[in-house]
Amino acid sequence: MKDCPGNTILMHLSQFHHACLYDLAADFDQVINHKHAPSVWHSFQAKLGKIAQATGPVGQQRSMPLEKDVSAAWSAVDWRHQLCPKYFLNLSEEKPDTNDDSKYKVDASFISNKHRKMIVSSKPNWPYIGILIEFKRGSTANDPFDNTLGHDPDATAESRAAARDQLMSYGERLFSCQHRVAVYLLLVNGDTFRVMRWDRSGVIVTEAINYVSTISGTKALLKVTYAFSKMSLEQQGFDLNVTMLVPHSCGYQRMDLLTLSCSDDLDYRECKFDDLSCLHKVFTDADIATSFGALSSEDGHALLHLDPSHICENHAASHHASPPVIPVLSFVRTLFKLSLASGYPRYMIKIDDRHYLVGKHIFIASGLVGRGTRGYVALEWETQRFVFLKDSWRPYYEGLEQEGAVLSSLNDKNIPNVPTVLQYEDVRYTTGDRLEQETETSHYSPVTRVK
Repeated sequence: MKDCPGNTILMHLSQFHHACLYDLAADFDQVINHKHAPSVWHSFQAKLGKIAQATGPVGQQRSMPLEKDVSAAWSAVDWRHQLCPKYFLNLSEEKPDTNDDSKYKVDASFISNKHRKMIVSSKPNWPYIGILIEFKRGSTANDPFDNTLGHDPDATAESRAAARDQLMSYGERLFSCQHRVAVYLLLVNGDTFRVMRWDRSGVIVTEAINYVSTISGTKALLKVTYAFSKMSLEQQGFDLNVTMLVPHSCGYQRMDLLTLSCSDDLDYRECKFDDLSCLHKVFTDADIATSFGALSSEDGHALLHLDPSHICENHAASHHASPPVIPVLSFVRTLFKLSLASGYPRYMIKIDDRHYLVGKHIFIASGLVGRGTRGYVALEWETQRFVFLKDSWRPYYEGLEQEGAVLSSLNDKNIPNVPTVLQYEDVRYTTGDRLEQETETSHYSPVTRVK
């Protein structure tokens, strides 16, 4: 993966705490028992303390543990001490998620305790990951970054570049499965760690810190995990305009119903009709097409819950007068059905005052850095129509028009063969004083490491 040249910002951990962890570990010494860090250090020493002392014959590198030794040590220490408050360590280096075409197996992750019942043991569980963790044996050969003054921060040695590509592939996978602005990743390279924040413009990464040899190093690690545990979902990088739907929700069950074949659907292949009366009127009458099957009846009564995330234990009984299914071209329903892949999450995306329900993307651009374009066959909840939803980042330059504005202008001029724009917007944060979502890495200079 070569899509990130010159997009690495090396940052001291103290600056990273301020810029990316929101100084949330400032109260660590006041809140966490003073015996905690020494106790965790002692446990790491028992499992990994021999790394620093172990040496081979003259001229050979020091002996290193296997990656499994490092992950097993972390699992044992987390079981005893809970390294990240309110989160548990999930090891997943053996098996990919069921039905995951990528077959990626990130070594581990921290997952919120609230998701514990949904987790399949020994698998990544990509929809629920909070922070990614990758384990390496140790040595600079497995470290993708170079802190040497005057050197390119992206190490160029083959093994180190391969390690970077691996980290990027895991970040890309998490971006594809969740709706995020940023992804946090902890690289544990033997007895050292780096913490990084990836977004669509690159990565901000700390120096390598030894967490085994000294108590202060262990404390540095614990401050990172403590800060992460205090971060809001939005601070962790989640897009709060998006909500994961649960199986008993009104929207989830309606999505299942709309995958069933409809006798009034039209085959997508071009043909002639001698008698249009055989077609459903949504295909021939524009007035009917605009209102048929909508969420609310003509008297304004909602036939389904206005909030698609509302829990419906018995959907059929709750909505015996639900909206009729809107006929479509058959390939649209087929694509929607395929997007509701087993084991893949379904989401509700809020845009202005409308809600769009999606499953798996039907298109995704490759690469972690870039626009990250995804395309969905989405159910527009208020109209109960299938629409195409495009989600992408855009370059921000003075005078550069939004894609939606350009297409809308073409629509206004009745230019043929141009998609009809229903609505578009820049995605906004839902909390705080920030407005439109922006990448953070792009604000920093790779040379000065400041904004």
